[in-house]
Amino acid sequence: MLAPPSIAFVLICACLVAGLVAYLFSRDSGAPLASERLYGGAVATVFLMAIVIGGHVALKRPDVPYNIRELAERYAFVALFALGLILLVAGGLPVLLASFWARKPRVFAVWFLPLVVIVGTTVFFVLWYIVPLDSIDDIVGSPVIGNRAQISGTLERWVRFVALFGGVLTALTIGARPTLGRSLSGPFLPGLATAVFGLVGSWMVVIRFAATDNIFELLHGMGDVTSAVGLGTYLLLFGMLVAVAGRALSGLMRGRAMATLAALLLLALAVPVLWQLMLFTTNPRLDKYGKVFSARQFLFSPGRDNYLPDRQLYPRFVLLQLGLLVAVTTGATATTQIARLK
Repeated sequence: MLAPPSIAFVLICACLVAGLVAYLFSRDSGAPLASERLYGGAVATVFLMAIVIGGHVALKRPDVPYNIRELAERYAFVALFALGLILLVAGGLPVLLASFWARKPRVFAVWFLPLVVIVGTTVFFVLWYIVPLDSIDDIVGSPVIGNRAQISGTLERWVRFVALFGGVLTALTIGARPTLGRSLSGPFLPGLATAVFGLVGSWMVVIRFAATDNIFELLHGMGDVTSAVGLGTYLLLFGMLVAVAGRALSGLMRGRAMATLAALLLLALAVPVLWQLMLFTTNPRLDKYGKVFSARQFLFSPGRDNYLPDRQLYPRFVLLQLGLLVAVTTGATATTQIARLK
């Protein structure tokens, strides 16, 4: 059984992560080859096929959490395909936006938030048609201002979902931006101010004025400053890891085996650090459903009647985080190749 890591091990991993980031950051992959666009498209296609086929098999396992299984109750293959696209977008779009930020910082400062709203709106209506409405309400809460069954309820769900998805997308973009190696002063600052404004707005809508306690009750101190710092650090680190690994893996066709191996090692070593950040961010004790459990037990246990101890939770966390990192990094790699980002 894979045991949860000690603090000393986490610190060692953090140092190794920093070293690998520095190594990969110093490697210039150069201008992409013309054939690499085809490579990027092939990577995205294979990933989508793997998500659809692998997800269809995995959802039949009894140890998959019920709240995950119910996402694909209707239109299973379509839901899995849409999930794959969303993961690709979550990896590719922050890299694309960070590149836009580096090249045209003032234009980025004006258009970043409208672009985030457009993307969040698109994702919202895709999910609206393929997953049960209760699954969306489990995340953003049932409408408390508008009527649940009328357009006012839909508008409220839309605002809350866009705030949630946009906040994650914004944090990943901020994390990806320093990996581009361009100036982080002067024109960089207006874009940063815009992004931070978006993060604050997301936090206020999703946490402070939440329609449900499903999110903030899972956070340390019911969404206090500690949880804000921990969650922000987690997402910024995630965005940086994905951007660095994605750029390194995009050089695979050039035979840069060392950079590729370093990128994969980087993702593996980051998992213990992300675990510690998750412990720091989430609520260690919840009294609910007549039981006492932690937020991590709620998130990673197979059901409400079977909350697992940390020694059984950690392997599940490792699998989930590695899966997310690989999935989102695939989006970053494909985008780097197709868009010919330098």
